[in-house]
Amino acid sequence: MFESYAAIPLEEKIAQMLVVGFSGGEFNEELRRYAQDYKVGGFIFFDIAFGEKAPNITGPEQLKKLVSDINYASDILPFISIDQEGGFVARLNTRNGFPATPTHRALGTLDDANFGWEVGKLSTTLLGMGFNLNYAPVVDVLVNPDNPVLAPKERTFSEDVDRVVSAAALYIEAAASVGITSVLKHFPGHGSSQVDSHLGFTDITDTYQDYELVPFQTLINEGFQGAVMIAHVFNRHVDPTYPASLSSIFITDLLKNTLGFEGLVISDDLGMRALADHWTTEQILVKAINAGTHVLVYSNNLGDFYDVDYVRNAIAIIKRNVESGVIPLARIDEAYSMILRVKESMPQ
Repeated sequence: MFESYAAIPLEEKIAQMLVVGFSGGEFNEELRRYAQDYKVGGFIFFDIAFGEKAPNITGPEQLKKLVSDINYASDILPFISIDQEGGFVARLNTRNGFPATPTHRALGTLDDANFGWEVGKLSTTLLGMGFNLNYAPVVDVLVNPDNPVLAPKERTFSEDVDRVVSAAALYIEAAASVGITSVLKHFPGHGSSQVDSHLGFTDITDTYQDYELVPFQTLINEGFQGAVMIAHVFNRHVDPTYPASLSSIFITDLLKNTLGFEGLVISDDLGMRALADHWTTEQILVKAINAGTHVLVYSNNLGDFYDVDYVRNAIAIIKRNVESGVIPLARIDEAYSMILRVKESMPQ
């Protein structure tokens, strides 16, 4: 199936699996290396500084030029990606010169026409800046009203499953109408959690409800084959050893084989402490890839310092494990093929 990829250097195929954060709001030497030397698959943008990392977004004209420069330097269309859910989680916001946007919770109360108009406006803004991948909508059902990662920022449409499904379908349709690929998150459902996975191990074994899977199953049944983000949540009833983001039981057996998802599988940020406090970088990369993940996201803004060598080291780690047989080459080729297929469907 992947014979045509044999001539492509392994390092380039691996690099296409990486979506990375970076420092600063101008096309600099770091970005040149990522785009030209390593040929990474994409970039994730943030509007605030993290330690040694300067913001990527300061205003519309600055951002438009930065994205244009990245695209010009890239041989393969990169994923230009962002968390633009709306409201509190909006990297493009009034502080940096962009229109205000409603939260998911507010969107969940609107009728279909006004919902579509709001998300259409949000998506048009993204497209105008050159984005092609948005980490939204959130299809978590708000099982726990005190959920620390979702509730305070109104990141869920509803505690009602049917409303989550209908709102997510509207969100996906409005985004697709202007050429933005949506990413459903956070599979298999983060709505019952009592811990923020940015900050620590997130065990949902005793709180998870089976109906949290319904939005994913329904939307896939209705034809959604875009992208799904995997959460760093642990449920020993499904996998007694690994959280969903490192688990072939969750990703391959449940999402792909049982639910029938045939689209792009994206990790949540691999630097989150739910993983980083318990596994090494090598273990995380190997397990995520072998579990069935296509795109590995690393924002590089969650630790105590900015790791300028992360991309080089990640490629080397993955390459070494492919050459030793720990990661089958077929997994890399399958991911590379999927990534190219999705990119070919995006506005060029």
